[in-house]
Amino acid sequence: MKCLNNEKGQTMTEYILLILVVTVIAISVFKKLDEYLITNPDSFLSTYLLSYKSTLEGGNANFEGRYLRFKVRR
Repeated sequence: MKCLNNEKGQTMTEYILLILVVTVIAISVFKKLDEYLITNPDSFLSTYLLSYKSTLEGGNANFEGRYLRFKVRR
């Protein structure tokens, strides 16, 4: 009987260690993805937002993303 109880404790310890290892790997993967996609100045999101900003500001310096008023003749 002592051998059977010892095996149950070993199995539980192995499961806890397995969950711990999977959790550490998942956290490190999410940190790398965060650096690649969001926080890095050269990240995917920053590149996308900078291109969107340049589209709104316009290609020449005179436009600057403002609306122009036009008068309609009657």
